Amino acid sequence: MKRLFTLFLSLFVIFLCSCGRGNEPTVNTPLNFKESTYCGNTDYDNADKLVNDADIILTGTVKNISFKLFDEAMKKEIKNTASKKESLLCTVYTVEVKNVLKGKADGAVDIVVKGGIPDKYEKEQLEALGEKPDKTVYYSTGTPILDTDKRYMLVLKKNGRLTLIDSFYSVYPLMYPFGNMPDMPPLSPGDIAAACGEESEKAFWAQWQNDNPNWRQRDDAKELSKIIG
Repeated sequence: MKRLFTLFLSLFVIFLCSCGRGNEPTVNTPLNFKESTYCGNTDYDNADKLVNDADIILTGTVKNISFKLFDEAMKKEIKNTASKKESLLCTVYTVEVKNVLKGKADGAVDIVVKGGIPDKYEKEQLEALGEKPDKTVYYSTGTPILDTDKRYMLVLKKNGRLTLIDSFYSVYPLMYPFGNMPDMPPLSPGDIAAACGEESEKAFWAQWQNDNPNWRQRDDAKELSKIIG
């Protein structure tokens, strides 16, 4: 009887242990995503002010997303991941330039944005960190995440490298030339193009019409026809 009780108790302990293991969280990645604030938003209440502060304004298509280590000022890339120098993982968007409304850019440009992308591209971000012991990836919820093969208007600053002028007023999906979208800036691609001058505005709408041949089927076709004709 004693031997039977001991056997039953042992089986019960094994059952409890197996249940405990089943409830333990599964660790899929050693990355530690941490929210941070990088860009203090300037209140651009009109397109003229935004255009005046920008070094380059362009439209283009995102062709690639990669990740690299830079110093805090984002002026120098750190290729030796075993280095003890302070470094920050940054997202690099390679954009095929379609139209330049202000400044100079052609071909494809790399736009460096402080921080990584949470819960996406984890393998690529881990590879970029390399031998760096600290696997913390900082990101800002206010910084827009661009998608590959999508077209945008981008408002940029040039400080050694191209980067966003601001975390809120820099990125405009060209699918919505008049803006009016939730979580989007009060300005629109159309506003910014107009503030860049008549020649730039005409070039912008010509390119937009070329990229959207079926625009007459859109809900905002009447508004578009007033500009495009």
